[in-house]
Amino acid sequence: MKTKLPQLIGLGVAAFVTVAGVTFTIRRALTSLSSERGQTASTQPPNCTTIVTDPDPPTNVRSSPVVAPDNVVGMLKNGTRVAIVLEQEGWLQISAPIAGWVYRDLTVTTCLPTN
Repeated sequence: MKTKLPQLIGLGVAAFVTVAGVTFTIRRALTSLSSERGQTASTQPPNCTTIVTDPDPPTNVRSSPVVAPDNVVGMLKNGTRVAIVLEQEGWLQISAPIAGWVYRDLTVTTCLPTN
C-alpha cells in the first residue's frame, strides 16, 4: 500500500495539470476565433475607463453593431462611463449603463499606469 500512495498522488497532480492545460487551450482558441471574426474580447484592465465623447451628443446605443433607424435602444450623454464587453469592427458592445452597442470613435479610453 505504501508504494501505491505516491503513484496515486502523482496521478492526481497529472490530472490537475492536464485539466488546466485543456482549459487554457480552449480559452486561447476562443480568443483566436473572436480575433478572426474582427472581434476582440474585452479584458479592459481595471485601471482603464471608457467614456462617451460624441462631437454631436447624445450618442445612440444600438441593439446591434450597425446604424439603422430601428435599432436605437437608448442614448448617452458625453462623459458617461461605459463598461465594455466586446469590440467588433469599430463598435463596442457595452453592458452598462445601457446594454447595447456604441461606435468606438465616439468614445475615449484612458488608462492609469500600473505600478
